[in-house]
Amino acid sequence: MPSFSDSEQALIDVWETHTAAEFEHKDADAAIATMTEHPVLIHVPVGTGATGRDALRKFYREIFIPQMPPDAELQLLTRSVAQDRLIDEFILHFTHTVRMDWFAPGIEPTGRRLVVPHVGIIAFEAGRISS
Repeated sequence: MPSFSDSEQALIDVWETHTAAEFEHKDADAAIATMTEHPVLIHVPVGTGATGRDALRKFYREIFIPQMPPDAELQLLTRSVAQDRLIDEFILHFTHTVRMDWFAPGIEPTGRRLVVPHVGIIAFEAGRISS
């Protein structure tokens, strides 16, 4: 990985704290704690997500976190960081063992192993995730 400035590393640290809250700790409140007062999340291909802390906390708590397959893994490919933006290209690996309405609304588990490329564009305001 390339070296980053202190301000860029600070954004990376917030993002990695956020993803750890989602994927490792499965803690919606900890994920929301990394965000601004009016965050926005949109999974562009399927239009899922939420706007605002309360709605996003509910989305994380009731849909995203409980509907994450237990073997889900993120494989980081590239990372770009600028003044107020972080862009990760990554691959999400998982076995489709649970219904995932945040990812494939209405589709029951197939049992298949999936490898899905993603691009995450994370915007920051005052050191917190805004979208």
